[in-house]
Amino acid sequence: MKRTFLLIPLILLVTFQLYSQVTLKQYTLKSNLEYARSQAEAAGYIDPVFVAAFAQNNTIQYQGINFKVTYNLEEGTSDAWIYGFRAKDIPEQLIALLVVETSFGKQAINIPLENITASGYSTFGNLDDYNLDDSDEIASLMQKDQSFNQYYESNKPFDQLTVAIFVSAPSPLFIENEPYWAFIMEKNNNIKTCGIHVVSKEVVCSLTDIKDNSINSNINVYPSPADDYVEITDINSNMNISIYDIYGRAIDNAPYTFNSSGININLQNVSSGIYFLKTNNRNIMFIKK
Repeated sequence: MKRTFLLIPLILLVTFQLYSQVTLKQYTLKSNLEYARSQAEAAGYIDPVFVAAFAQNNTIQYQGINFKVTYNLEEGTSDAWIYGFRAKDIPEQLIALLVVETSFGKQAINIPLENITASGYSTFGNLDDYNLDDSDEIASLMQKDQSFNQYYESNKPFDQLTVAIFVSAPSPLFIENEPYWAFIMEKNNNIKTCGIHVVSKEVVCSLTDIKDNSINSNINVYPSPADDYVEITDINSNMNISIYDIYGRAIDNAPYTFNSSGININLQNVSSGIYFLKTNNRNIMFIKK
């Protein structure tokens, strides 16, 4: 069994007991990995297996107080990491823990899995099988890659940045069942993904950036983000229509119908995330909440 994770917007609203005067400390992934594991054990997971971790520029909110979470791309540190574990003998039994560190100590918050939108990793993956470099070492390696640096220098600061480590499920960019660090960068509806193989340290980046080509056209996408349905105008039944996820995988559970103004797509059976409707000459992005 593979759990679908999207590695892009982890749109999170987390509540936990922090005081307004508390500031979050930046730390590397491995700094609190064993602490997170101990908290998984305390939650009843015997010999928890480390399967994934995520960090993202975001805001954590408690009782109206916003705590800004930032991933430092140069240092490889974040104010918060989400650690994913599974029970050793029950791959379907998963737990996700968000860990913060303050002057008052460390805290781990159990995040309901339905609150996380991610994709691309296998629950059968086991990162404990590898001698992992820490996130600061990986950040240093990534900055030496030409493709990454060209995009970074041209687009910083990013509108959104997500960093993750996982064992890959099927993906056009990553080899299945191999361990990777991934960097997903977004700027002005332009998304680029780069990854580093945990063992070989080989860097791979998407050859082309994914863009919303509807920006300068007559196309309207609404509502955005969408719940169960999305309407896209200026699309007609003479066009070849395909729907893909962020990895370029065809989506077959989003039936659509044409109407007088365009196309209506049923998203009731589609997981939250970013998708693309591709026509003969357009690539139109829409978001499912």
